Amino acid sequence: MKFVNVNKVLNNFGKKVVKESRSNLTRKKMGKGDLYNTLTYKIDQKGADTLFDFLMEPYGKFQDAGVFGAKPKW
Repeated sequence: MKFVNVNKVLNNFGKKVVKESRSNLTRKKMGKGDLYNTLTYKIDQKGADTLFDFLMEPYGKFQDAGVFGAKPKW
């Protein structure tokens, strides 16, 4: 079975998520630093498989989980 529009849909989804993520960083006054500049996505075709990944600075994972700095305020 071939999915002709899979890459198109994934590209649109990736662009939207990156755009909204950057907008959230700007709105939260976290600036346009390394995290903002490294937000991206990647689509790889491996035979019949399609791999889709979001990429960012490693500390973005912690900010996504709600951890801000070494001494979080509870």
